[in-house]
Amino acid sequence: MPLFRPTVRLLLGLLMAGSAHAALPLTTPAALLAVVTPTTSTLTHLNGVSSDVRALGVTRSGTLLAIGGEEGRVLLWDLQRQHAVRNLRQPGAVQALAFSPDGSRLASAGADGRTRVWRVSDGALRLRLDSGASTATSVAFSPDGRLLATGLGGTTPLSGPQNSVRLWEVAHGHPVATLIGHTAQVTGVAFSPDGSLLASSSRDLTVRVWNVASQREWRTLRTHTDAVSTVAFSPDGRQLASGSEDGTVQLWTVASGLPGRHLDPGRGPLTSVTYTGPDQLVTGGEDGRVQRWNTQTGVPLASVQAQVNAVRGVAWDGRQRQVLVGGGRDGNVSFWQLP
Repeated sequence: MPLFRPTVRLLLGLLMAGSAHAALPLTTPAALLAVVTPTTSTLTHLNGVSSDVRALGVTRSGTLLAIGGEEGRVLLWDLQRQHAVRNLRQPGAVQALAFSPDGSRLASAGADGRTRVWRVSDGALRLRLDSGASTATSVAFSPDGRLLATGLGGTTPLSGPQNSVRLWEVAHGHPVATLIGHTAQVTGVAFSPDGSLLASSSRDLTVRVWNVASQREWRTLRTHTDAVSTVAFSPDGRQLASGSEDGTVQLWTVASGLPGRHLDPGRGPLTSVTYTGPDQLVTGGEDGRVQRWNTQTGVPLASVQAQVNAVRGVAWDGRQRQVLVGGGRDGNVSFWQLP
């Protein structure tokens, strides 16, 4: 099986003379970010985020990367010039990140239950959305940029605001709807490419698909035997992929709601699924491995051990055809070129 080809690796930690990398302890208030270009071994140091990477986001244009950390730091990184643009800060861990379709806004979901919307041009905090839940776990903009969806979680094992999806109007931050149905923490949210549907994954072992216009549940999808950790629509909107802590990916036909191919990476819980084309999917897992799949055949096309620890985020840079992979406590973000 072919491997991904590494292009750039971002290491969040301390580079010491005579050693490749020595991680900073988690109590360190600010880590150093080192950019290592394999062809030149050039190193650049700047103030970065916590050494524990929790979330990634990339603009649709593929020009800007956001990296979220355990300590509430968000680093904005210019992918073209390979330098930091600015640092943002919020209380508590960053759980998820998403850029608006035009790249002018960045949403960050926080462990404090709030979702924040930042203006990318100057880093100004534009909105602070208080859900009332224990934690905001996931976030996604609608394709037209008018709506924001946040996945929520709490400690009560009942359906309700604690384990729901909240829809917000982006212009002024007004709440639009609370989508209730899940009976455990919502772990992921994703809009369909045309914006008509919203999918949510949950620790209740289900994926729920919602009609955005009516704000009603359209389908409940069940095949997983453990918590569903992530969900994504294909670029053409015809297929939905769900990744689970049972270690599998289930592909769904959106129109019928019927299960299709079942992908089995086979090495522990999955944390991320990301489409890189109409029939290609990239998965990341707790074992630190990233795999690329043909969704039509179910055949794995490439595999790489991208992290020492768990993969916490996978993003797709379509401009450079790179897969961006964020890790956990080893604090590194690596870029892998598709073969």
